[in-house]
Amino acid sequence: MELRPGGGVSLDAQTGVLGSLFISGDNLAGEIFQRVKAEDFPSAEHRHLFEAALEVFREDAPVDPVTVLEKAGAAYEGLVRSILDLTPTAANWKVYCEMVHEQGRLYRLQQLAAAVMDAESAGEAAELLGKAQEALTDQADSRG
Repeated sequence: MELRPGGGVSLDAQTGVLGSLFISGDNLAGEIFQRVKAEDFPSAEHRHLFEAALEVFREDAPVDPVTVLEKAGAAYEGLVRSILDLTPTAANWKVYCEMVHEQGRLYRLQQLAAAVMDAESAGEAAELLGKAQEALTDQADSRG
């Protein structure tokens, strides 16, 4: 399976995480934010919504579609509606979080591999490989 930014299974999992936040944010937001980070979202649009939800959470406001849209901007209304249509329940939030975290790691590794291919020196390549090693040792269970 090829991982593309915001595409395929990755997009489904990203949608599931955000939908779970919108449906049950008051109950799940803290746990979701421990398991998944913004950098785990290859899709810029989904990452922006996740960051908006995190901001709302940090302000101790309810994490729901209305408050997140207020932070993210009206331009995201269609995407939020689509996410809600595609996520009927938050019951599988843990699986969605695991998928997003793992796929985010894979995407970051792919980006680093491409950067290594374009490195102009052995030192630059070694530095990038060090970052890749850090990404490999980042385990999902370290997120809670």
